[in-house]
Amino acid sequence: MMTNRMHRWAFALAMISTMVTMPAGAQASEHQRIGVERLTDWELGFELGSGMTREAYGSIDYLFVESYVSIDALVAKSLTASLYVPLSSEFSIGGDVQRTAMAGLGDIEVSAGWTGRLADTRVSASLHVSIPTGEWNPYAAAEGMLVPGSGRWSVGTAFSASRILDPVVLGAAFSYDVGLSRVERFASSWRPGDMTLSLSVTEVLNDLVGYTLKATQRASLPEVWDGAYDPDSFSYTASASIELWYSDGDVSTRFGLSKSVTNIESPARLYATLSYALRSEKKHE
Repeated sequence: MMTNRMHRWAFALAMISTMVTMPAGAQASEHQRIGVERLTDWELGFELGSGMTREAYGSIDYLFVESYVSIDALVAKSLTASLYVPLSSEFSIGGDVQRTAMAGLGDIEVSAGWTGRLADTRVSASLHVSIPTGEWNPYAAAEGMLVPGSGRWSVGTAFSASRILDPVVLGAAFSYDVGLSRVERFASSWRPGDMTLSLSVTEVLNDLVGYTLKATQRASLPEVWDGAYDPDSFSYTASASIELWYSDGDVSTRFGLSKSVTNIESPARLYATLSYALRSEKKHE
């Protein structure tokens, strides 16, 4: 009985770590660290994820799909590294459609960090860099065409923590990113700060399944154009989501639904992930 209980909460810590670690930069994804709470010497995780949103403009229906693949590593029990590759797609149906489908690679992200435990709280911190590998075109964006990249380098940091308060796990994560200078037609611009705060509550129903409720807030400070702030570029959004997950240890799946609470009329977003982890033999504390 005690062994099952320990396995249950070890599993809960692993799942909450995947749900509260924030994606860096402006990527619209559910990219998460895999397995940093496990009691192993090393781990190598692979994750595939995809989210979709449907919107209608006049006689045209649009389906936006944001997908990604990530590789995450844990070495020496506490050092982490990851590679994140996003892909954006747009599908449209209607009598006035010029293109029926578009797709493109987004900005690739790499990160390195540390994870450990302070008393009963699991904590992690990381530094990340987003590379402008995705296509960026301001004129295409103005015309409503797919623009998967940001056109700029960005650097940032992220912090997360999870704590068990039987029978739930509480999670929190925060990230801060700075978009470096981008040369445009008439001037250069940079982003002084994009911030994300996420709070979550997870309940493990048994050794295989559970659910998570999460609230996320995002804020972007005004962009700086040619040395002057653009107050119209400030933005703030808040959303709520529910996730159901299943895991047998090495393979995990998550299904979620998120909805904006600052723009009630915006469509909901459905997403799903599939992850697989290779790891060394588990250690016991």
